[in-house]
Amino acid sequence: MGVIKRWKMIQVALIVWFATVVIFCAAAADAAPHPAIVIDAADGRILHQVDAIRSWYPASLTKMMTLYLTFEALESGRIKLSGRIAVSAHAAAQPPTRLGLRKGETLTVEQAILATATPSANDAAVVLAEHVGGSERAFAEQMTKQAWALGMSGTWFRNASGLPDPYQRTTALDMAILGYRLLHDFPDYFHFFSHRSMTYKGRPRSTTNRLVAGYPGADGIKTGFTCDSGYNMVTSAKRNGKRLIGVVLGAANNDDRARRMMDLLETGFEKSTASDSAVFVAALESQSNELPFRVIPDVCKGRSRKVYAKNKYKPQDWIIGSEGNLPGWGILLGVYTNREQAKAKAGLARSYLKGIVKRNRIAILPRRFDRGTSWKTLLVGLSREEAGMACKHLWSRKMHCITRSPSVLNRPGFAKH
Repeated sequence: MGVIKRWKMIQVALIVWFATVVIFCAAAADAAPHPAIVIDAADGRILHQVDAIRSWYPASLTKMMTLYLTFEALESGRIKLSGRIAVSAHAAAQPPTRLGLRKGETLTVEQAILATATPSANDAAVVLAEHVGGSERAFAEQMTKQAWALGMSGTWFRNASGLPDPYQRTTALDMAILGYRLLHDFPDYFHFFSHRSMTYKGRPRSTTNRLVAGYPGADGIKTGFTCDSGYNMVTSAKRNGKRLIGVVLGAANNDDRARRMMDLLETGFEKSTASDSAVFVAALESQSNELPFRVIPDVCKGRSRKVYAKNKYKPQDWIIGSEGNLPGWGILLGVYTNREQAKAKAGLARSYLKGIVKRNRIAILPRRFDRGTSWKTLLVGLSREEAGMACKHLWSRKMHCITRSPSVLNRPGFAKH
């Protein structure tokens, strides 16, 4: 075989191999989920959706609920836009993106709202959480309860900013519901999401939502990014008297996020007049037990990944102390009159389950009566299969337990019954 002929055969083989790799990579990229939904903002009618009930990390979309509760406090008169808030050490210590607040300085509620909505400042979000809820942890519990009250059945909040926490999750459907309710429940405050920039101490801060300036009719509302979530966005846009709310989760980068959202909104406007869909956001239910999908884009393989790793939540370090905020399936271990006894029982159960289930958390719920307080003790954060397997194993170790579903765990008054 001549050298030229052999080289041509090698070239053909390389072309075929390269084409195969390209096709495979494209298929792999397409296989990655990209949840999205667009709804009619007038009535909540779903115009288009893809994977809208898939569990996802919200990132800074979390701040939409932080602002929802802030607007609620403003409406009720509990706080005022002109009121000044002192910055705590906890708020000042939040990692980027941040406004650069320092412990002891003060800013107005309005400034904190603008900083949370526009440059997505984590320190400003925590300032609002502490001002409205007393502490960020207590505020996060309020956030979850409010989410469920709005019908956001697949959402749990663990902080006010959206910084990484494996138990903080949402869905595109739930974010569409939240965007819809922000618009309708607080029309006088919705304009805060449309600002292109804000200035603090003479330094301008631009919005993270490039569609506000770059897409005709767009007037908010919020973006989000962490390594696990990818690039998220919720956008409101108006055209010819029609307003839509779109949600895109898990985009690869800023440009991909903007492109996906513009395509989604265009699809929504096309269908808004022609569609005879009678499916509304309130009719769907999110997958509340599914673990969120982890994106981890290329940008996180370098230094930025370390920033987020520092904020990783360690499940074994937490004890939940309230009902209505319990993730996944659980196993009830008993009720004890002494809190330390309850903690010891839960710790013993976890030691028995080491190597049996990978992830669980202790939940100790106070049962307050006139005669005193007792403590209901559980392990939560399990899948249905894990709960059954864990309880079966504990029975084999002569430790009594009962499995409990998410709907039972988070039923109002569960702690007392």
